[in-house]
Amino acid sequence: MRYLQIVLCLFFVIFLVSSSQVLAQTNEFERLQKGTEQGDSSAQGRLGKMYYDGRGVPQDKRNALEWFHKAAEQGNAFAPKNLDSMYVDGSGVTENERTVVEWCWKAAAQIKSGIHLFVFILVVCLCLNINSFLMGAKKLQILLAGESLILILYGFSFYLYGWETGCAAIATHIGSGIAFRPLGARIAAWILRKAFQAEGKYVGLPSHRLKKISKKIASHLNRSISVASLLERQTSVDALIEYCYNLPKIKIVLSQHEFSKADMAELYNMIALQGGAQWCGGHFIAASSMAYAEPLEYFLMHGVNPKSVFDALMYFERGIPLGVLKIQE
Repeated sequence: MRYLQIVLCLFFVIFLVSSSQVLAQTNEFERLQKGTEQGDSSAQGRLGKMYYDGRGVPQDKRNALEWFHKAAEQGNAFAPKNLDSMYVDGSGVTENERTVVEWCWKAAAQIKSGIHLFVFILVVCLCLNINSFLMGAKKLQILLAGESLILILYGFSFYLYGWETGCAAIATHIGSGIAFRPLGARIAAWILRKAFQAEGKYVGLPSHRLKKISKKIASHLNRSISVASLLERQTSVDALIEYCYNLPKIKIVLSQHEFSKADMAELYNMIALQGGAQWCGGHFIAASSMAYAEPLEYFLMHGVNPKSVFDALMYFERGIPLGVLKIQE
């Protein structure tokens, strides 16, 4: 009889505990329902968890999936993880829905790989831009290797991701080649400047107008000498002098030294003859020396000689201040 009483007491205690848990779960369910009506994402996620586990309500994974979706749309941090698990397991989703999600995962993986491809193209283009401003015996080999690598990346992009991605890769190459040119020039100048262990700051690439005139002047260097070519060259030099003469900073320097347009043309020819008729750091040295106030004044103060032309070359190529470097005799 005593054992029977003990057993009955245990059953009664278990009944009370179970009843209290059921009551608590019912209250929690009602409270969460009120929260979901107010747009509470936490309540939506927890309600979905209750349906998923079958805790306090009949297990309904389809309903759980819907509540997880609503919670995720509201920005709940845990709902996406629960959704991912359900789609992976196939819980509460139809076969068609799971197939769609699998294709989305594959597309996302392709996009991620495609991003890596574009980043690689950008890095190679930047390196090629830097190489174009550097000097050395390996410059041509580096250029050929870089361009070959770009072609291989084109092939991968067309073969793996289709013609749209391939065309985008080509556009990225062309666009980055233009956009990275100023950055490539600055990095190259920094590298070359460190070789001399000198301080300074790269002056930047020439303006579009100055670059266009400089290219026209430089194009006459390799032509056979004739009356027509000499006239064309003189016309280009006159255009350079006219352009530089109207620059505000250049006007100040010229007025201080009482320099005319004819004097500028003569100074240009002297610099070109002393080795300034060459490209360095994106500048045609003789032309840019007429367009930048600091080198122009330096030539007017120190004259045109191999040392001053070398200083101008270092100034435009590496950003080393004029007159800092000493040439050992």
